[in-house]
Amino acid sequence: MPFEFLANTFVVVEPSIANTGRHRFILDTGAGFDAISSSLCKKLNCKFSGKLTGKRMRGDEITLDLTTVGSLELAGIKKGSWEVGVTTLFNEIPAELGKLEGALSLKFFANQAFTIDFPSKQILIESTGSLEKRVKNGNVVNAKLYSQLPKTLGIFLTVNAFGEPGSFEVDTGNMVTILPQKHLKRLQIDLKDAGTKVIKNKQMNRVYATVDGNVELEAAPMINQTNPKICFEDVIYDGVIGVDFFKDKIVTFDIPNSRVIFSSK
Repeated sequence: MPFEFLANTFVVVEPSIANTGRHRFILDTGAGFDAISSSLCKKLNCKFSGKLTGKRMRGDEITLDLTTVGSLELAGIKKGSWEVGVTTLFNEIPAELGKLEGALSLKFFANQAFTIDFPSKQILIESTGSLEKRVKNGNVVNAKLYSQLPKTLGIFLTVNAFGEPGSFEVDTGNMVTILPQKHLKRLQIDLKDAGTKVIKNKQMNRVYATVDGNVELEAAPMINQTNPKICFEDVIYDGVIGVDFFKDKIVTFDIPNSRVIFSSK
């Protein structure tokens, strides 16, 4: 199934919902929970059934109203009476990117291995046989699954960032690799350098800089990003790897077996 690589940042897919046709969703491995926009909720005449409160990667809390959609289907995976969160965050998407009406998280794929083929811009649902071939021919990396709450699901890989290993969230809803700002000193980032961008206001405190060296998987150093652009921002994890790390790779998320597989084809 093809996906749209929106602004070279978002993996956009089009699931169908409760006989209302297809809707543009972000496939976001860092979302933790499937969500729909408040406008789509209104269109579906949703009825709220509770609330879900969790923490975003910066430590700030987010609360979603909960509702149940009649069905949610993508690439042959169908969930009936599926619980989702409702958020206004999609109302903040710039108009030039078009309407985005939700996010599919790893919860949707909790029982099914799937592959994001970034070079070919394809989502592939793996069968038992195709998954065995991926395991045989690819680089298999053990992952840690993490749930803040019983309803949420995230995935982490051990990443060596410029010589220091840590447990990094895998977040396809985010563009760049993120490191906490304590690394600014370790990596000798010059905040006055012309190539360094500092954004500091009430909403955010970020530093963007290109750093010489590698961000690589501890278990498979050949899976890496060389001289990457890094966002230095205080997050509650050791770090975050986003789409920049994966965009030239074929990546299989095998949630039932807590692993990620990198293939050459």
